[in-house]
Amino acid sequence: MKKTMIDILDKIGRDKFLVIAPFTSLFADIILIYYATSVLLPMMFSREYIMKYIKMIHGPQAHLPFDALQVMLGVTKTGTSILLFGFFLFNCVIAYNVYKKSPNSIKYLLGYTGSTAFISIFELFGFYYNMNKFNYYTFITMILYGFVFFGLRYFKEKPVIEPGTKTEAQ
Repeated sequence: MKKTMIDILDKIGRDKFLVIAPFTSLFADIILIYYATSVLLPMMFSREYIMKYIKMIHGPQAHLPFDALQVMLGVTKTGTSILLFGFFLFNCVIAYNVYKKSPNSIKYLLGYTGSTAFISIFELFGFYYNMNKFNYYTFITMILYGFVFFGLRYFKEKPVIEPGTKTEAQ
């Protein structure tokens, strides 16, 4: 698999990859945000889920008025959505700077995609363990982030050969 990935990256080339990488990462971010707001938030902030934990903490007699619960859920969902949108805007700025070949932004993207691909492995197992379902959203984002991470790392370690210069092989 590593050989296949290297062949693909060599066909793409460093310059074209630095154009593709930030957009691939942003596409994965969009999938991740959709998954978080459409699947995770409704699941985590459902009335049944919240009441289960309130009763665990305060006992079986605990009660929370419906209106209070609705306000709490609305504020939490809205706040989380705003946070994710701000995070996405930040990643858009980073993507633009990677497109412009900023070394610090490339380092950030390398660390970001590496950590998200790694954490996605645990998310896959955790989701399957808790829900007995395979999480396609996480799997797709793990592949996309992994591709960007592997490519950035590959081109970081591969020496740049300027056109018209002699290499050791010549």
